[in-house]
Amino acid sequence: MLFRLIQKYTPLVVLLFLAFSLFWKGGKTLEVTWVLVAVAWLCTTAYWSKRKMERDFVPPLIWLCLMLFTLWTGLSQLVSETANYGLDEVFRAGSLTLIYFWAAREWRAEAGTFRTHLFRVLTFSTLLAACIGVGVYLFQPVERFVGTFLDWRFHTDYFPNSWAEYVLLTWPLVCWWFLKQAKTRIETLLVIVCEGFLLSTFFLSFSRGALVAFVGQLLLLMLLFRLHTQTSMRAVQKARWKRTLLVSSGIALVSALLFIAINDARSTFHPVQDITDKVTFTAAEGTSSISERQQFWKQALELATERPLFGWGPYSFRFVQTRVQDAVFATSDHPHNWFLKLAAERGFVVALLILCVLLILYTPVVRSLWRQKIPKNKPPEYHIPLIVGPLGLIAHVLVDYNLQFVGIAFVFWILLGVFTATHAEGRSRLRWDHPTMRRIVCIAEVTLASLLLILAIVEGRYLILSSLGRHAEARNDIETALHWYNQARHEYFSRDLHVSRAHLQERLGEFGHAQGAIDTYLTRNMHDARAWLRKGDIATHQHNVGDAMFAYEQAFRLGKWNHLGALRGILQVLLKTKDDKTIAVWTERAQGILPHYLEAITRNTHFITLTPNVEEFLTITLYMSRIDPENAPKYEAMGAKADREAREERERMKARPVGRLW
Repeated sequence: MLFRLIQKYTPLVVLLFLAFSLFWKGGKTLEVTWVLVAVAWLCTTAYWSKRKMERDFVPPLIWLCLMLFTLWTGLSQLVSETANYGLDEVFRAGSLTLIYFWAAREWRAEAGTFRTHLFRVLTFSTLLAACIGVGVYLFQPVERFVGTFLDWRFHTDYFPNSWAEYVLLTWPLVCWWFLKQAKTRIETLLVIVCEGFLLSTFFLSFSRGALVAFVGQLLLLMLLFRLHTQTSMRAVQKARWKRTLLVSSGIALVSALLFIAINDARSTFHPVQDITDKVTFTAAEGTSSISERQQFWKQALELATERPLFGWGPYSFRFVQTRVQDAVFATSDHPHNWFLKLAAERGFVVALLILCVLLILYTPVVRSLWRQKIPKNKPPEYHIPLIVGPLGLIAHVLVDYNLQFVGIAFVFWILLGVFTATHAEGRSRLRWDHPTMRRIVCIAEVTLASLLLILAIVEGRYLILSSLGRHAEARNDIETALHWYNQARHEYFSRDLHVSRAHLQERLGEFGHAQGAIDTYLTRNMHDARAWLRKGDIATHQHNVGDAMFAYEQAFRLGKWNHLGALRGILQVLLKTKDDKTIAVWTERAQGILPHYLEAITRNTHFITLTPNVEEFLTITLYMSRIDPENAPKYEAMGAKADREAREERERMKARPVGRLW
């Protein structure tokens, strides 16, 4: 009875989760990942409880690649250099693999809820997310369109590039589905308005990388359309091209008009992004978006070659990259390239496995285009948007990674599964239907789904406890926060738990307990400059000069371009020890780094004026005036300029119109 209910309602659960992951902050939060694990288990259980001996539509080579991809990701996590992070990426890797298998099989198995309603749910969810995004764009101070890819709790957590990437993935399917429903001229006009509206929100994201990918999609779409009309009669070809031209022109016109109209409406509430500044790279981020990406790619490749087998661990780039960083705040959670991220964090094998999967899926498409020949087994009409959409996303993740959003990744792997199913006919040599092999596949997938679910349940309890602690800490209820943190201290996926414990215990003067908490953190992750900085501050309170100096030096080595507190701590210790030789060395280093921070504060690079680095900069200039009295006027001038710029920028931020929604 239970299995029958699971089999019956699994497609509905998948479709509901598709909408949920999109609307709930784009699926960025951890709770969405945990629900994803449950959905993957449900899909795996539903399939294997009903169709153990049926023909499989997942090519064995793809199955092996993706299962090995998941296994290798898990092994990478076990040997990770930053093991307090990354478990969520393991969950997503395994769950999305299982979702892909289920989607491919469910699509070909029978006409059911999933096959009947997938494109409809995707279309209306996307348009509703765009409508929500219009409200955010009009009434909130964020300058670029973000759709539902935002977290309203934090003023910096808006993700316009993620919205652009999602639209790249979905707009071809949205357009195809609407055109399929349109039978009259009025309905066709409605299609033009809806698709034009969606593309106008895409342009409002002001994503240059996405725009390049979009142009590539248009060119690919023209090639595919030409290929699929060349076998038709001349009159039919002419009619199809005429209708396509009219619809395309109408969509372009509507998108341009809505782009102007929405910006005009926004201008009554908030400033509008200058298009010329974006095109000429003179906007707030300047050329940093290009120069920093080039640095990230080079650094990711360098890090990958240091640990080529298993990488540094899932989600490790944000920690291990800082030691090779060469500019103030030029850091990121990822290297802005999917394959380089995989290579640096999980090893070259994982990157090659994903590349192999994509090549297996899309090589026949490239071959058809090259030969200008339609495949013998003519695929369904929706296979064109299944080609154009995912390939647009793949092009975009070469310059900006956003697949950490479940709302994007879930749709991407679902569509890849559907694409696999639509091209499964005529490839019987790629299937394994032997009963023994089916049992092995069944055992492997059910085992994977069950292990992920059990681990998610175990870690979920700790996740709730640590979340209670974070809420208490936000209320400045230190005793309650420490109570919940201590309850959750044995969690594997601890993230910043022990750093928070150390910080609160330091505030209470419990330096011994604080030292123990930070040492626990460093046993899991020795690449986090924040932890070493905290350790140095604790040792300073304990008057342990040697440990303080060592910790501050480690913090400086790992994060000198992000945390001026490390340099402040070193100078503070040196002023006590009066070691002239060491003071001379660090004075020279400070003289080399301070001008870069001053320039960053002046330009407010990556909102540096909103961080404690400004106060640390002022303290350092005071220390330098004492260490190097001959140049004291220069340091005083630097401090005064930094203080003035920071005050002005902070006042501007306070004076910004508040959002009308929250």
